[in-house]
Parts: sequence; C-alpha cells; structure tokens
Amino acid sequence: MFGKLLMKISEKMEKWIQKKPEEKVPVDIEKKDLKNQEDLSATESLGLSGPPCWEWMLILDSGEFYFPEDNLNKYSIIKYDKLGKPRLIFGREYQIEKYSEEAREELYSKHKKSIDMGKTKFPPAPPVIRTMFQDSRENIWVISGETYEDNMNPNYENSVDIFNKEGKWLYFFKSKNISKNCFYNDGKIYKVLPLDPEIYAQFIEVYEIKYLAYQ
Repeated sequence: MFGKLLMKISEKMEKWIQKKPEEKVPVDIEKKDLKNQEDLSATESLGLSGPPCWEWMLILDSGEFYFPEDNLNKYSIIKYDKLGKPRLIFGREYQIEKYSEEAREELYSKHKKSIDMGKTKFPPAPPVIRTMFQDSRENIWVISGETYEDNMNPNYENSVDIFNKEGKWLYFFKSKNISKNCFYNDGKIYKVLPLDPEIYAQFIEVYEIKYLAYQ
C-alpha cells in the first residue's frame, strides 16, 4: 500500500535557503581547461560490480546533462551538452570520509550474498556525488557523501549543496528531509522512503521549495 505525505518545507529549511554562504564552509571551484576533458563516452565506468553510477547523473529536458568527474576521489561535476561534449566544470573542497560502521553493516546485510560471491564491491568511502536535481531557478542541488539510505539512521542529517547554473556555489546545509532517494518536479522535492518491512507500506514525502528574499 502506497501513501503520500504532503507537507511544506520547514521554516528551518527556508532559512537555510535564504541565508548567504557562511565562511566556515570552504569553497574551491577549480578553474580547469575543458579542452583537456574527454567526452563522457571515453571515460571509464566502475562497472556492474561497483556503485550504481546511473544515480549520479542529472539529465535536463534540453538533453544537457551533469555527471561527476571522478566520483570516488573528489567533488567535481562536469556539465555536458546533448552531444556529450564538456561545457562546464565546477565543485568545491571536499574531505573524503569512510563509510560509518552503521553504513557498512547495513550495506553488507543488504548485499551479503552478492558481496560474498564477489559480484558486488563497495569502496571504503561512499561516492562523493549521490544525486542531483535542478529546481525552477535552474539551481543545482547536490546530495553528497554518506546518506540515510546507507546507514538507515532516522536521525542522520544528509549533506546538501546548492550551485547556480554557472556552477557558482551558493550554500551548504544538513538535512534529514533531503536525501539520496529524492527527485524534483514542478517546484517540489519528492523523497521516496524505504519500504516498511513490518507493514509493507511505502510513502513519499513531498516538500515545497520557498526562496525567501533578503531583508
């Protein structure tokens, strides 16, 4: 049985969105020569035994798309045109952190058989970019690092960055409401919750984005 829980984004999140970037969050958007970047078709993938790479891609209605440059080692995103040619690269400073003990236990319990058979391999740290979406203002929202879906800790706060369409970093915040299994449509963020094993029910939480003007 599927249900839908509709709610507006909390006041706390609204304040997060309206605030200016804080100095305590380091930003380092590397200036790189896109001529040295290969087409996406020429890059190596992690293969079927690695993390699900398709979750990392953001495809726009125009056919343009975003994909991480080196997703196990650094926070760097490349925007490609619809022909697969790199047009923009952006990111920020990022400290690689290994999976928590909770996450390692959860991942192993979910994939024990395929891991033991050598069919599934997980790196020691989670991929940097977990998912991306673009809102109505063409801002890019990026969820990074370990997420609630990895450790199943209901109190875990996920890391969220917002960039504008030119790749300029705007803000960072922690949230329990926005996570890896989120997608965007028509001004709202949809979060797909895990299946409840006790009642076999699954729900979708819906959050409305509200940008508040500076005073």
